[in-house]
Amino acid sequence: MIALLDCNNFYVSCERLFNTKLVNKAVVVLSNNDGCIISRSEEAKNMGIRMGEPFFKIEKKLIKLGVYVYSSNYPLYADISKRVMSIIQKSCPILEEYSIDEVFFDLTFIKNKEIERFCFELRSRILKWTGIPVSIGIGKTKTLAKVANRVVKKESEYKVNFNFNGVYKIISDNQLDFILKNTKVENIWGIGRRLSIFFDSINIDNALKLKNVNLKFAKQKKGILTQKTILELRGVKCFEIELEKLKKKSICVSRSFGEKVFLYKDLQSALIVYSEKASEKLRKYKLYCEEITVFLQTSRYEKIYYTNSKSSTFIQQTSDSRKIWIKANYLLSKIYINNLRYNKVGIILSRLCEKKHIQVSLFKNTLIDEKNKNDENLMKIFDDINKRFGEGKIRISSNTHSFFYRNKVNHYKKNSNWLMKSSFSSPCYTTQWCDIPKVNIG
Repeated sequence: MIALLDCNNFYVSCERLFNTKLVNKAVVVLSNNDGCIISRSEEAKNMGIRMGEPFFKIEKKLIKLGVYVYSSNYPLYADISKRVMSIIQKSCPILEEYSIDEVFFDLTFIKNKEIERFCFELRSRILKWTGIPVSIGIGKTKTLAKVANRVVKKESEYKVNFNFNGVYKIISDNQLDFILKNTKVENIWGIGRRLSIFFDSINIDNALKLKNVNLKFAKQKKGILTQKTILELRGVKCFEIELEKLKKKSICVSRSFGEKVFLYKDLQSALIVYSEKASEKLRKYKLYCEEITVFLQTSRYEKIYYTNSKSSTFIQQTSDSRKIWIKANYLLSKIYINNLRYNKVGIILSRLCEKKHIQVSLFKNTLIDEKNKNDENLMKIFDDINKRFGEGKIRISSNTHSFFYRNKVNHYKKNSNWLMKSSFSSPCYTTQWCDIPKVNIG
């Protein structure tokens, strides 16, 4: 059996951990630049607030309804996610971190009759140790585990008068068919809206009908992945738990600006932060890049729409923040046009490889080899300090304002107009020294 554990309304749940006034209140979390709603509490859902709604369209409505609004706080969410995943890993060695709030794990090491009890205990442990409520769906395949997880969260849709207490296991074929009959095709993992339109057009409007579709027809019309999804609905395992994440082929760091930018120095200010972040990711995955691309664009709604990019290669693959920034700055100067209002700049590192695949020089040079070794050690120290004391504690001298590090002294004032909008940010309670809650005694 395979289980899917999903953190309930994860971003909202994280915000509630350190702010008890949010418990049992309507809460929403916004996307980058305070764009649209990406997480809702159950109370907000019951008010009819939809996922993906643009914030500017419903801001007045949210104020009127007394809904608490928060900007995305990814450092906090990532840290809480790590804590949840570590608890699961101690009990379930075979697992796949599918997303920041979802994880598949294998249950074959547990006797079938003990699976539900095991999951109940795991759920209780996570809630007790982290404060995050979770739902667990159990099935023969990853697709069925997804379906079972959905049943836990959408009990009313399935007309089930039973409290699952956060855990549901698909036991029998009759039970499965009943659930699938009450599940829309578009709600099946791997199908989505586009494929569901096709199936609806041929009168396949629920997952039970999809399960019984002719396999040859499905493969012929919509490919091998659709065929595998159907097999998974029948209980045939086609998608294995991925123990190792696939090696990245490229790393991209970019953000839409909070305000339009036209000064070159502001674009530089943003790009150096993105360069540092991209370099840090390289070192995290123990990779080196050979090619770098910098891209720049204005909004499509500007009178003059402009987008451009330029690439360059390194003589030898690198993960050094300084080398990457020097090259990125040069490329930016080649594509920048004066007097345009830009809304985005970004960096892409590609042609990645591991250290053992780095092309070495044909001509051995002890001094160069020693310098490269010293540079690697310096970057390791660089990362260790930032990991221990918070992002942005040590950075390239040209980086006067780190996007990823918020200074409490400035009370979150934004000195650069390229920074993303984040008007409703909560503190980074677990990752920034300045945001650690303080308790007055006496």
